[in-house]
Amino acid sequence: LVAPVAGALAADYVRSWGVWRGPRAGVNWIGIVAWAVGVVVGFLPMIGKVAQLGPWSQTEPAAVLAFGAAFVVYLVLALLGLERPTIEVAAGQAEGAGPPV
Repeated sequence: LVAPVAGALAADYVRSWGVWRGPRAGVNWIGIVAWAVGVVVGFLPMIGKVAQLGPWSQTEPAAVLAFGAAFVVYLVLALLGLERPTIEVAAGQAEGAGPPV
């Protein structure tokens, strides 16, 4: 369940060229969709073993497949323009400064 999260985060990192653009407004639905697709892909080998689905029952790098599926889904949905806009952050908050003492 962690590999798809890492795939979506890696896709966001690659898409933003390694620069964090800030928090997103609301729920990042493309991240949730990418995670869900990655989870389904990650469970396919286990389902294949139970249901005897031929080649799917012999595929074992489930975490790698889940990571890759989430990565691709996030990139595709982001390139289609479905990303939520970022929220403006004050200069002190962006640097990690806490409240004034």
